[in-house]
Amino acid sequence: MPHCLIEYSTNLSSQVKPSTLVTSVFQAALDSKLFTEDAIKVRAIAYEDYKIDSTKQGFVCVTAKILAGRTAAQKTDLSNRIFNAIKELALESITYTVEIADMDKECYGKSTN
Repeated sequence: MPHCLIEYSTNLSSQVKPSTLVTSVFQAALDSKLFTEDAIKVRAIAYEDYKIDSTKQGFVCVTAKILAGRTAAQKTDLSNRIFNAIKELALESITYTVEIADMDKECYGKSTN
């Protein structure tokens, strides 16, 4: 845990590689010291079709799903670290968003076959 999902517009490919987005979010989650390196999972999905603010040409949206039980301060710190890691990439004309979402332990299943 966490499961970090990066959604981004395909037009960013001229500014940043998807692997760079993944690495940035991964490192931010690791730097939070809330998770061990082997527990962090990061995936990226590109969108070609989308409609956003007419003044922006692209977007990066990160959702980090974590098991419930972290404090508001811990979640805020994680959110800020991820947000700042993406901002440091200095992408132009985009909208950034980060959301930390709690997952109920009772409703979460996992298998590592």
